[in-house]
Amino acid sequence: MIGYHLFVSGIIGSALFGIYQHQIMAWLVNLFGKRATQLTTGSAVVVIGLLASWYRLKARVNYGLIEIAFGAIAAYVAAGHIVSADNVFPAMMTLGGCVYVVARGCSNVLEGWGF
Repeated sequence: MIGYHLFVSGIIGSALFGIYQHQIMAWLVNLFGKRATQLTTGSAVVVIGLLASWYRLKARVNYGLIEIAFGAIAAYVAAGHIVSADNVFPAMMTLGGCVYVVARGCSNVLEGWGF
């Protein structure tokens, strides 16, 4: 049951962060300053990565589904940032990364199912 709750939390958290990322980061910078926010963000990425790795070992199918959802949400956010010809290339590179994340998610789902 904990796997299901982590799965739902991961999807909701990814969606909310994707939608409100600018407001969240601006709030953190205003609260703690730029350097502390950078250090905290870097540390959080390592901790979340360790937790994600553990979760992947315990619930590979759900982890893959979270990857697929994360890739789709990130693609939606990246596409929303294409406002002029000047920023098409960075957005396309981000979308390429989203494709990779979705492919890894599909691979994890299939491996979790025993394929």
